[in-house]
Amino acid sequence: MKKLFLTLGLLTSVAYFLTAQSIQGYVLFSADNSPVEYGSVVLKTLPDSGFISGVITYGEGQYSFDNVKPGNYLVSSSYLGYSDAAVAVEVGNGGGVHFADTIYLEEATNKIDEVQVTADYIRGQELVDRTVYSIPPEIAESSIDGYEVLRKLPSVQVDFNNNITLNGSSNFIIQVDGKERDKEFLARLTPADIKSIEIIHNPSGKYDGSIDGVINVVLNRAARVGMSGNVALVAKPFNRPFLFGNAGLDYGREKITYYVSGYSFRQMLANNTRSQYHFESAPIIDSLISTTGDGDFSISASAINTSFDYYIDDKHNLSLNYSFKPTLMHTELDNLGQVYVDELPAYEQEFINTNDVRSGESNVSLFFKKKFKKPIQEFIFENNVYWFGSKDENTFATRLYPTGEPGISDTVSYLEKVANNRNYVRSKIDYVHPVGVSMRLETGYQFYYQTMLFDTENSDITRSNEFDYNELRNAVYVSWMWNVKKFGLMATVRGEYSDILINDTASNNYLTLLPSTNIQYKITGSQNIKFTYNRRITRPGIYQLNPFVQLNNLQFISTGNPELDPEHRDKLELKYSINFKKNFISPFVYHTIITNKIGTINSLTEVDGTPIISTSPENVLTGYEQGFGINSMLWFVKIDGSIFKGHFNEYSNDFTKIEARDYYSYNATAFIFGQPIKEKLTLFGFFMYQGPRFDAQSKTTSEPIYGFGGQYKLNDHTFSVNWVFPGNKNYTYNKTVTETPELYSEASNNFDVQYFIQFVYAYSFKKGKTVKKIGHKTDVESDTKGGGIQN
Repeated sequence: MKKLFLTLGLLTSVAYFLTAQSIQGYVLFSADNSPVEYGSVVLKTLPDSGFISGVITYGEGQYSFDNVKPGNYLVSSSYLGYSDAAVAVEVGNGGGVHFADTIYLEEATNKIDEVQVTADYIRGQELVDRTVYSIPPEIAESSIDGYEVLRKLPSVQVDFNNNITLNGSSNFIIQVDGKERDKEFLARLTPADIKSIEIIHNPSGKYDGSIDGVINVVLNRAARVGMSGNVALVAKPFNRPFLFGNAGLDYGREKITYYVSGYSFRQMLANNTRSQYHFESAPIIDSLISTTGDGDFSISASAINTSFDYYIDDKHNLSLNYSFKPTLMHTELDNLGQVYVDELPAYEQEFINTNDVRSGESNVSLFFKKKFKKPIQEFIFENNVYWFGSKDENTFATRLYPTGEPGISDTVSYLEKVANNRNYVRSKIDYVHPVGVSMRLETGYQFYYQTMLFDTENSDITRSNEFDYNELRNAVYVSWMWNVKKFGLMATVRGEYSDILINDTASNNYLTLLPSTNIQYKITGSQNIKFTYNRRITRPGIYQLNPFVQLNNLQFISTGNPELDPEHRDKLELKYSINFKKNFISPFVYHTIITNKIGTINSLTEVDGTPIISTSPENVLTGYEQGFGINSMLWFVKIDGSIFKGHFNEYSNDFTKIEARDYYSYNATAFIFGQPIKEKLTLFGFFMYQGPRFDAQSKTTSEPIYGFGGQYKLNDHTFSVNWVFPGNKNYTYNKTVTETPELYSEASNNFDVQYFIQFVYAYSFKKGKTVKKIGHKTDVESDTKGGGIQN
């Protein structure tokens, strides 16, 4: 009898596994093939539509129905704001997993009594590798371009001069539909075209090991037939005028699209400096130099970008892009100073510096993407070729005479010409492969080669030099992602090998491994906890490696260090996020270990009895930083902020000793906006403050940026005005205090910002079906010197 029961049990088990099988598949948004998380999926029998079971999708949009008997079924999915969609599945005998066709959800607009029902606030959705912010019509209608949309997002800061930081860091890349862009591309984006914006705070090995974050703008999908365009003009008419204009035009015919855009601007600013240098030890006589200076800054820049996209079919896309940027910049500064010896005025000093820069850069890029039958599976190839050239002309002149005796003076002047040529080639391949419905593997290879020739000719032949730089970098990476129910995990490792040659004599080679991990737990559909770890690298800059003496002015010289090592940062972060009603709040805590950070060492020398301050970079800073902060959107008020403390260990060598030090700092950003007249009038105000930044022997501070304004929309025309720094005449964009055993100095740079009022006009049009800006690759790594006020 016992054997009979065992036999029956075995037969029953075999019959169960032969008949009870599983159905697995994916649900994706049709607009961009991104995964639908927390979507509802229902299994019904065919043809009677009898309900069998219901589940929700996980982080990659995957779902699974287990213990399904043979038969015909209908798998349907729904998600708020999207039309329902379904696919049929036939389950036969034989056991195993049956993969259903991918379900694609189309965005829907529900109307009640002809009133459109849409979301009116930003909602953050946490995925294991990124945070996704939806862009509702309320946000799009109150914005002119991509800059203004970003200005309203948590964790992103955009100042009045369109300088962007991500949680206080400027070391990130911008993408549009997964393709890298320069930030000027944002001015060409129409807010209504933006579906969502993805923020990656912990970049995987897919991205260069030096970046701290990624901002990816996802565009709405539309037919590629028709014509669209936009024009924007910005003017600051008072107190040193500023003019900016940009325009873009798209034209498409089904499989082919063409895009051309351009911008041009001219900015003028009145700048002034204040500085004091107190030389406190031998061999320099105890003395004090106090100077003030006034001058002018102006920059003119233009750019043109054009691209051709060919959509071979639904699974193959080819893009070709070209961009060109010419730039002119002029700076002039006249400093007057008093030299004190033993606290008594001894000398008068005048220093004049002019700088003129002419530069141009070109970039050609090729992009190819292939999608496979399986969802998520794809192959991407990118290639960039970049050329940059500039010619600088610098004039330095100084006059020193005893106080009250201008006729008795020593005059020294130099003329310096610099020719800078830089080229690079960058290639990337990336492959993503799904493993079942819960896992995916991603791997890739990246190649980078750059050359630079920096030729300096000085009227003093001893200061002329030629800097020849070559770098070859190879990188490989592999990433594994797993999502199941409430848990998500991503682990990545990236390996980089860099080979640097300087002037055919000095070399620097290093191999770096950069691991990263994300662990996510979804408490509910609106609450998440995420733990991340990453190791990042900061490579020495080209100019930091230049061993030749560079003349900054006749009191300052700088020297590079070809023996610099890269610095590393190991960061641990714990973040909690919640959506409730019309609010998104995400507090976080972090701890960062800093190794071999490059700092600036200040030392003193004496030339003909005149004190000269010499600066050079060294790997002197090792320690840690820890703090907490918050990124939030409360109704129509964005608040970002962080408070942190850090510590640098003591450093010493045969020439320098730097004492251990603790430091404290904080950052804060607020942006508030509202619409007194719905869809017509928007009022806004903003505030930004970046706390002290610390180097080996110095501390730099800046004043806060603040202002307010309004925007009025009339059909396709938008009119806007904003006032930055109301009530302020002089803005200190940086003040640096340096302390060493030999030197105490304070130096500030300021701009005249009285009546800094900007007027904006924008116009956009669409003829036929909307044409999207998809696949237009522009340069990211640029040598063109930026304009305007930058902290």
